[in-house]
Amino acid sequence: MDAIISCAQSYSNQLSPAVSYVVPGTNSVVYSQVLEAFQQAENEKLGSPELAFTDVYDEMPPRLKRQLEETKQHVAKYQEHYPVDKHLPF
Repeated sequence: MDAIISCAQSYSNQLSPAVSYVVPGTNSVVYSQVLEAFQQAENEKLGSPELAFTDVYDEMPPRLKRQLEETKQHVAKYQEHYPVDKHLPF
């Protein structure tokens, strides 16, 4: 949370007055709502990595299908190196 405050303060001079409410002290109600939304979003799972493949084409070309399968196998084999628990499943 301190990182968010620091980021908001460092960019406050660059932001337009319309978004200055993110800086602490200018509107504490809105600021607390923004922080609450960040906390809720950070607790939700990220989208499935498969979306990187399936959202590109209406119909996936064969090479992309192969890459998707290779990626699934690779992540399954080396899952200790990937934050699979933070994502929706493949």
